[in-house]
Amino acid sequence: MESGKRVLIIISIISSSCLFPSEAGAETHLELVSNTCKQVGDVNSCTNVLKTLPLSTNLQSMAVSALDAAKKQTTSVRDFFNDKSSKNPQFEKALKVCAEQFEVSIHSFNPMVLEGGTGSLDVHYALDNMKVCEDGLAKSNVHIDEITSKLREWMPYFTAAYATVMAMENTAK
Repeated sequence: MESGKRVLIIISIISSSCLFPSEAGAETHLELVSNTCKQVGDVNSCTNVLKTLPLSTNLQSMAVSALDAAKKQTTSVRDFFNDKSSKNPQFEKALKVCAEQFEVSIHSFNPMVLEGGTGSLDVHYALDNMKVCEDGLAKSNVHIDEITSKLREWMPYFTAAYATVMAMENTAK
């Protein structure tokens, strides 16, 4: 009977150490999110996105998940602009430019950017492309509330991806 209790205690200890890492250097998901989002100015947006991703206790997997989420969101924005361009012929040219900018940006969120040590530059190009889109919309006097909302929805995903890539580059130094 005594050995049965020991086995249960050992199993409990092993289970809790897997669920709650306590080794030196190991971070919980929330600690990793907090430390990663300190890399960018909009900590709240970054944190909100990273908390929705699959649980991670290492930066590499969190970065891949953040890049994937940003890529999906960027694809959604591209599709949105393609749809809007066909429904708003008076603004078609400016909306098509936005769709093209977001098409290019999809490639900025490829996990391969993590391998060269310059991924933050690649990811930052997506922000530059978004600004080209915004400038084109402003010059063409396109004022559609849905567009503003869609770009605001996209920005936290960019921020989270950028933060994870920056954190990876900073830990590599």
